[in-house]
This record gives sequence, structure tokens and C-alpha cells, in this order.
Amino acid sequence: MGKAHGESLWQRARGVDASPVTVPGRPQSVSREETFARDLTARAPLRGRIAELAADVGGRLRRGGWAGRTVNLKLRYSDFTTLSRQHSLPGPTQADTVIRDVAGELFEGCWSGGPVRLLGVGVSQLEAAEQMELFESQAASRLDAALDSLRRRFGDRAIQRGPQRGLRDLDWRGDDLRRLAR
Repeated sequence: MGKAHGESLWQRARGVDASPVTVPGRPQSVSREETFARDLTARAPLRGRIAELAADVGGRLRRGGWAGRTVNLKLRYSDFTTLSRQHSLPGPTQADTVIRDVAGELFEGCWSGGPVRLLGVGVSQLEAAEQMELFESQAASRLDAALDSLRRRFGDRAIQRGPQRGLRDLDWRGDDLRRLAR
């Protein structure tokens, strides 16, 4: 082991270390992934999980005061084949919907239809949120902040965004009422 290395180990084991303390800076990326208990094979639940992962990543970006330019998707099939895709945006974002939409497009571009074991969504190329695009939607930022506040107060599942496609009013006189009555 040698005298110098042995002495260094002995000092560290006793809590003696003269090296300076460094505070971690901005992370390289913010991401979240989930391994499923059972492989998922249907598009709708997979897209739903992408939306939830994107909301979590967006919330963490806002809490940290960061925004990112590159959205990343990680997809692992049941045979452990793993695909990673990324798309760079023209400007930084921390908006849940932007992250969700880009990750959804990446998913559609690489999913073979096979059973999925793991999904991951992330954002990289981070910078301070103050440097975001001047004309990014203020309404979207306020909505995301309100959703973050509700989730902190009532839990992560307290409120979620609805589906973007197929959202319509129910026809209470026709087919929708008959379907609900069954």
C-alpha cells in the first residue's frame, strides 16, 4: 500500500482531510426514469408516463432555477436493448408541455411497438432560467408554477394535465350518456 497512501487512508478514516470544501454547481442535466414492474406494450400508457416524467423534470428545473436546450429520451425494451434519442431546441425551456411534446415525438420516432421495460425523460445543456427566451409563453410559465404549488401542497397526484388529443365535451343526450349508463 505504501506509507503515503496508508497515512492518507488512516487520516480519512478518522475524518481528517485538508482539501477545500466545494459546493456543487449547476448540474449537467435533470432527468427522471422509471423501470416498470411489468413491461408496457400499449401506446397510451407509455405516452402518459412520458407526460408524468416530463412534468417531474420541468418541476425540478423550475425549483433549481434552470432551463435546458436539449430534451433526451431513454427507452429500454424487455430484451434490455436500450435506445437514447435527443433533440435540441432553439431556446432554453423549463415548460412541462414543451418537454412532454418533444419527448413524445422522440418516442414515436424510435418505438418499434415492442414491450417497454424502462422510460426516461431528461433535459440537458442547462443554463440559468433568467436567460430564457423573452417571448416564451407567460401563461404556460404561470400554469406550470401553479401546478407545482398544488403538487407540493397536496401531493404529486393531486392534479395532472388532461390529454391533448381527443379532449372534447361529453354529449349528455347521446352516445356518451348511454356509455356511462352501462
